[in-house]
Amino acid sequence: MTKILIVDDEKQICENIGKFLSRKGFLTDRAFNGKEAIEILKQEEFALVLMDIKMPVMNGMEALRRIKRDYPYTEVIMTTAVEELNTAVSCMKEGAYSYISKPIGFEALDLDIQRALERRRLVLENQDYQRNLEIKVEERTQEVKALYHRLEKSFFSSIRIFIELIELYDPFIGSHCKRVGILAGEVAKRFPMSKIDIQEIQTAGYLHDIGKLGIPEHIDKAPFEKLNERDICRVKKQTIYAQEVLSTIDRLKNAALFIRSHLERVDGTGFPNGLKGDEIPIESRILSVVNAYDEMRFRCRFSLSSTGKPDERVALSHLKEYAGKRFDRDVVNKLEEVLSDLKTSKKPKELVSIEELRGGMTLAEDITDKTGKIVFKKGSLLSAIQIMKIQGLGEDIKEFKKEVYVYA
Repeated sequence: MTKILIVDDEKQICENIGKFLSRKGFLTDRAFNGKEAIEILKQEEFALVLMDIKMPVMNGMEALRRIKRDYPYTEVIMTTAVEELNTAVSCMKEGAYSYISKPIGFEALDLDIQRALERRRLVLENQDYQRNLEIKVEERTQEVKALYHRLEKSFFSSIRIFIELIELYDPFIGSHCKRVGILAGEVAKRFPMSKIDIQEIQTAGYLHDIGKLGIPEHIDKAPFEKLNERDICRVKKQTIYAQEVLSTIDRLKNAALFIRSHLERVDGTGFPNGLKGDEIPIESRILSVVNAYDEMRFRCRFSLSSTGKPDERVALSHLKEYAGKRFDRDVVNKLEEVLSDLKTSKKPKELVSIEELRGGMTLAEDITDKTGKIVFKKGSLLSAIQIMKIQGLGEDIKEFKKEVYVYA
């Protein structure tokens, strides 16, 4: 039932109004000054307060201010024995619903109470609507976020599948692209970039050599200095081919742009556009350094070590030598920091059977065939396809070691 608080220092008035409201089906309580009314409101919730203005201890105007401040959804009707326009206006400004002159006519009082309670109902309904709307908006927002994350997960799963297919076509390019994507992402984290920017760089790293699939193998694997002018032109256009293919997918347009410029040089002697310095996107400069590092570490024709084996120290030395000419100096320094951190955090290698190999493991030692030829290089990030090939070697070659060292 609706509860109404009657506040008046005249006991008889409180009793008369109380009897009338009880007959109308309201529950009532009484207070004889503003201070008592405030204390009662602290204990119970009232839909409406019917309050005189002139009272001892705390008058009605002061009590009205406190009630509307602390209980904004409680309606207040003011009463007074003095009919003054200024007083009525003041009551309205402080938040009272209406102002009634004494002696109180019960029919007029009943009408004012019904109207005040109707306004309160509408205000509370609107509040509930707004609250429910906020909840629904939040729920919908969470649904959209969940859908976005599922789409993102599906997108990156598609990228990984694509890399697996590239790896099936050319094991080196596939492994190289995975390493570049992962390492480029780690270097990007050293720059003031958002999570989305870092993901874009990782994606570009995974796909940066897709243009090579259109270049014949004898051209791609030949030393650059031995290529004729026509073949060199084809090699230089590989990043353009990659951009043309990837730009057809909206989600890959940024990655395609970074890939196009990752063979530019900071001194302007790179290709395909001869960009220099800050004209080259920072994402492309990161790819350039990481790509060159991985080529030197894992591809024999680019190895700078006298022994022909991958050498991190020599590769970094080469990058530093050409920093400011071919490579961005800041990126080279950030790569060195990342490699140093990876060394200290890398898990010890473990010996596992080839049947226990799982995707995501990294080879800690080279894997060779029966002739001693390296089939999978140390540092290769294992995929499902590579694991199948390794297990196939175990079945086909009697002398093949059935256990390999990995970083789990």
